[in-house]
Amino acid sequence: MLIAIHKEKLSIHKVFRVVHKKLIASYYLINSICVELNAGIMKQYLRTTKNLLLLVITIWVLNSCTEPELAGVNFNSVEKVGYEGDGAQSFEITLSKSLASEITLDIEFSGTAASSDYSYSATAITIPAGDTKAEIKFELIDNDNYDPDVEKTIIIELVSISGPGVEDATFGENRTYTYTIKEDDMEIELTWVDANFDMRLMLKQGESIIRESPANFSTTKELMLLGSDSDGKYQTESLMWRGSLDENSSIPYSITLKFPDGSTETNSDNLILDRFFNVRHLFEITKSGSTYTSVKDPFGTDG
Repeated sequence: MLIAIHKEKLSIHKVFRVVHKKLIASYYLINSICVELNAGIMKQYLRTTKNLLLLVITIWVLNSCTEPELAGVNFNSVEKVGYEGDGAQSFEITLSKSLASEITLDIEFSGTAASSDYSYSATAITIPAGDTKAEIKFELIDNDNYDPDVEKTIIIELVSISGPGVEDATFGENRTYTYTIKEDDMEIELTWVDANFDMRLMLKQGESIIRESPANFSTTKELMLLGSDSDGKYQTESLMWRGSLDENSSIPYSITLKFPDGSTETNSDNLILDRFFNVRHLFEITKSGSTYTSVKDPFGTDG
């Protein structure tokens, strides 16, 4: 029996030795795998770090080679429409960013407007260091001429840049400015056909005579209601000036209003003996700035 027990112990011990050997073998196997994995991970890490470093260097090189952004020079707006009586005008030139040194801009005036339509004093303007805008000015010259069909334009162009900061600035898209001058006067015309008579045309405001036509036996008389005249209500007044009428006479005449935009409005009447000494008001005109409205026969057909 003792011999059997001894054999059994030897068998168990043998099993333990075998298991021990296998465990040791497994340890070395697992350790080898871990070492290989760690090496792979380390290689991947080093490869990624290298790529990131190359990317940073590339970006730095590109930035160092890129030219700095230039300041753009532009008109703040490119066009405007105004009236000949609007007087002083100004508009801005802007820089997209301030500069460390000043620049000077050369300006050229052109267009269909004549020197009698506007005036200016500067053909160059300086933008100081640290500023981002400058102002150009010109003055419209009002006149008493009625010419609604003549388009008058003032074209202002930025021609060149000079000064200490010239290398840091460039023209943008908006380097031309156009100002269109519109008519703001109104013409009033009295016409009739019989040269044996002379009629009188007056422009009145209440009881005050603003303008009146000369006595010259011309069959056309013209007066102006100017854009520079004060706002308010005006009446056209027409009457017989010289000549003779009998009871059978009937002299047709008309008054035509010519508005600043070229449109017209006409009202007609007949000069007869009963109205020889009577005044006729064919129109009342209301002026508000450069806008004119009219009413026919404001005091009735006999007033």
